[in-house]
Amino acid sequence: MTPVGMITLALWAASLGVVLRNIFGAPSQRGMVAGRVAMVVFAAVAAFYFWTAQQGKTSGAGAAVIIPAQRIMIGSLLAMILAAYSVGAQRRKLRAQAAAGKPEPPPS
Repeated sequence: MTPVGMITLALWAASLGVVLRNIFGAPSQRGMVAGRVAMVVFAAVAAFYFWTAQQGKTSGAGAAVIIPAQRIMIGSLLAMILAAYSVGAQRRKLRAQAAAGKPEPPPS
């Protein structure tokens, strides 16, 4: 695996962990911020691999370069949508918590 692939995998794994924590975890303001950061990370990964696919097309690279880049780009866009959903889930949990009169737990 190339260094770019390893960095992409690390960013993806960390961001996906944040997204899953937001969907299934307790409500927190930090979770909303982390979810927004995850959306930016997924958008940046998608943009990079879009650029890679475009460069592959213009330079005449084969399908071995273009198709994986397009797959990663589409996966990143879908993950970005999931990250946006996770921020909404956190917002709903925080509103429900505030309506119940429970204070937000202190950050750990």
